[in-house]
Amino acid sequence: MAPSFYESVTDFLDEVNHYASPISIIKGGVAALFGASTIAPHAIPGFEVKLSLSNTSLIGGVPCKGLRNAFHLEREWDERSYEYYDTDGKDLSAEGWAVRLRHKEDEDFEMTYKKRWRVTDGIHNALEQARAEGFDYGDKNYKAEIDWSYSKQTLSMQIKKRRSKKGYRHTDMPDDATGRAWLQEGIPGKLEHWKEHNWGNDILAQTRKHGPVTSTVWDGRWKGREIGIEILPVRGEDDHHQDIFAELSFKVKDMATAKKLREQMIEKLDKEGWLVHNDHLKTRVILDRY
Repeated sequence: MAPSFYESVTDFLDEVNHYASPISIIKGGVAALFGASTIAPHAIPGFEVKLSLSNTSLIGGVPCKGLRNAFHLEREWDERSYEYYDTDGKDLSAEGWAVRLRHKEDEDFEMTYKKRWRVTDGIHNALEQARAEGFDYGDKNYKAEIDWSYSKQTLSMQIKKRRSKKGYRHTDMPDDATGRAWLQEGIPGKLEHWKEHNWGNDILAQTRKHGPVTSTVWDGRWKGREIGIEILPVRGEDDHHQDIFAELSFKVKDMATAKKLREQMIEKLDKEGWLVHNDHLKTRVILDRY
């Protein structure tokens, strides 16, 4: 057959498209049926509002009478001790991971492995970033949450595991080596192979405990919702005194309610002179000072 010649490039492209278009349609259909379905939806987070309280809200390291009355705080409080494990160079923190061992009063130990992302360009984009790194709706082991403080939002994905309290009383903590061994035994796969195979295990083996610290938690109610106030004494920067961090927090399922109640709480705390117009970075402080 003699070769075909075309009057113009346009004529050539028209004929190519005539034969190629059915193939394109088939490819598009296959992609629609199979390609899109392989992308898991991002996680659906809850919200926790966290606001730092000033020293004027406390008397002698406990909530003042006005604070107790305003939020119907219970007479009794709970204690909890906890410590973070990281290397001296804070390798876990540098990757957005926080590994914590906590002992609530007379309960079993909690081992928490938490990955954080700072929300800088909207919650949706933070969730998309988390999904790209392997944290999506299909992974039911991790709890997704937006921490909403005075000045920022942080997305976290966390998984908790328990360890028997047998042999430990009240809020006693294990020694450094024992705590590290527990955390290594419970390490989740996402942390274990975070940057490369066995990365998490290798890093955890080099960690030490930062802490322990012991806080008191007061439960209360506001607008029919449970709230908590945590008071945490930590070692001062110069080792000669203590700093006390107080925080009010409550959990909400949806963003609209979280936004509304957060604004109302800020207004209430500000009016009473109890609000700190900043955030207490407790995890960072503990890692730095212990």
